[in-house]
Amino acid sequence: MRKAGSRSSSDLIKRILIRGSLILVLAAAECSFFSALKPMGATPDLILGLVVALALTSTLEETAVCAVVGGYVIDALGGIGLSFSALFYLLVGVSIGIMAKKIMQSFPAYAVLLIPAFLLGGIYTGVEVILFYGSVPTVSALVKLILPQMLMGYIFCLPIYFIVKVSSLPLESKGKFTFR
Repeated sequence: MRKAGSRSSSDLIKRILIRGSLILVLAAAECSFFSALKPMGATPDLILGLVVALALTSTLEETAVCAVVGGYVIDALGGIGLSFSALFYLLVGVSIGIMAKKIMQSFPAYAVLLIPAFLLGGIYTGVEVILFYGSVPTVSALVKLILPQMLMGYIFCLPIYFIVKVSSLPLESKGKFTFR
């Protein structure tokens, strides 16, 4: 006979394994495959898409933890050392999570909420460019780096919502699952 606490700890272990695997796979894809491919000259921010999807499908606390872990993993795999990625993903995850609780939690909401997330991502990229490279022509940085990164990130992050929903199947109770 199982104790009530053992079920919650096994659920926590499942959540850690599933969410951790998603973070590792998406961060590895972003730092290896998409860094080499660079569609439109930009690397899409897959972790940002994951954070927005988790904000819609998980609790605010789970989203915050995954955002911070995702930020540290992307910094570690990205090869630039520690930056403010964890803080940025945390701020986006919490703000989108608060907005998500007030609107319908579905794929159309995910597609809409990706827009402010990538606008914030563009601002973050612009600040990083200024901090790391100093004086950079604003129009050049916007046209050649920030806008392509936002567009490619948006396009490549659309399937992440479905990946998160499917990976959440083992976490759903009593087999209730919808793609709404």
